[in-house]
Amino acid sequence: MPRVVLYRGSPHRVTAVLNRLEPTRVELEIAIAADEMEAARERAFRALSAQVRVPGFRPGKVPRRRFEAQYGTWGIEERAIEEVFPAAYQRALDEHGLRPVAQPDIAWQPRDESGVVRAKVTITVRPTIELSTYADIRLDGQPAETTDTEVEDALDRLRRERATLVPVDRPARLGDTVIIDYRGMIGDEAFEGGTAEGQEMELVEERFIPGFISGIVGMQAGEQRDVDVVFPETYGHTALAGKAARFAMTVHEVKEPELPEVDEAFCTMYLPETPTPEAMREELRKRLNAAHRESFKAQQREAYLERLLALHDVPLPASMVEREIDELLTARSDSDHDHDHDHDHDHDHDHDHDHDHDHDHDHDHDHDHDHDHHEHAATSKDESRDASGDREALRETAERRVKSLLLLDEIARHEGITLSNRELEAQLSTLAYRNRMSMAQVRQILGDRVTDISNSFLRDKVLSILLDRAVAVAEEVPSA
Repeated sequence: MPRVVLYRGSPHRVTAVLNRLEPTRVELEIAIAADEMEAARERAFRALSAQVRVPGFRPGKVPRRRFEAQYGTWGIEERAIEEVFPAAYQRALDEHGLRPVAQPDIAWQPRDESGVVRAKVTITVRPTIELSTYADIRLDGQPAETTDTEVEDALDRLRRERATLVPVDRPARLGDTVIIDYRGMIGDEAFEGGTAEGQEMELVEERFIPGFISGIVGMQAGEQRDVDVVFPETYGHTALAGKAARFAMTVHEVKEPELPEVDEAFCTMYLPETPTPEAMREELRKRLNAAHRESFKAQQREAYLERLLALHDVPLPASMVEREIDELLTARSDSDHDHDHDHDHDHDHDHDHDHDHDHDHDHDHDHDHDHDHHEHAATSKDESRDASGDREALRETAERRVKSLLLLDEIARHEGITLSNRELEAQLSTLAYRNRMSMAQVRQILGDRVTDISNSFLRDKVLSILLDRAVAVAEEVPSA
């Protein structure tokens, strides 16, 4: 049944009828009494008439009929609606306990003889969530202990940072550094960014496209070789993604890293106060233990959230999901842009190729307008399909994120958990420190999104509180 609210004793005599269309969509039928609207029109007329000059009348003294004859009634009606409707709409939201997640769709209804002004307002709202017994969730486990092997591996990484490269007369191995020329070809054409001479390159497979480094391993100084590779489908530069290429390689020199001894001189660079191998290993163990704890905590947060989500069925507002997909696409685009930008300055890292290649490619098609037109149409269709496919690929992630935030917000409301101004300032200070910015810079960048970031911090707080409870409960329960 529709729910009707009558606002009694208020300066605006308004009724609001609520019709639920879906779990996250409602329709409000708001009616503003005729005499209330007429009073608002009169106030609007007086304000407007004071701003205009009508021959024969002082400002503010022109009769309303004369004003309307000269300027029409539209301005008066608009100003009256702007005065009365927002407050009426907000009271309707408050009375019905509605929390919109998007701007309303307002449809003004035809006027009848009564003079009542009516509007049907369709709103996407947060769903009603029935919270389950989430307090029963408990988590077990302990963070991993750092092993001696991990400590030695960490120590070796520091030693490699201080290594001296020494020329060797043998085939190249993983971990070596080579001086190399290479020229990349796709079919019979070279491509920009795929050529280098005298390039110093450390042979680490994870930094390059698959097959590139393994093709160099085993080569000796003076040797030439062709190496076939395929750029990954997810490669940052879309013009090369998924394409097969052949690199002509010439190795000029092979060098191996000569690692420094773990002695006092080496340890002084990292621990000047206690420069001993024992203290160095102990410090590394502490840092690795801290990393294990952080990793374990992140895993527990994820595990708790999974169980929390599984306990609840939450209807998701479609507009929130679509906005979340937009955010994910923007974040991915920014990441791809940063990826391309980094590699434009460092061919060593992944052999990315600068944007000039794209511009040259586009220029070639300008010679044939018809061909360009048809190709552009085909490309637009492909891009449209790709964009649609990208959105669908991200939909599950977006739905999970929206469900999480709705659920955590509801728990915060249910338990009265809030974020104080001091806590917000501390979080913003941490954000500024991590990004090497001042607080003023952070606030300027966030602008009117401070409320959004504050809500995000609150959700983190809620999840931390719930996680602490789950771990405490688990510790209290004796093992069988």
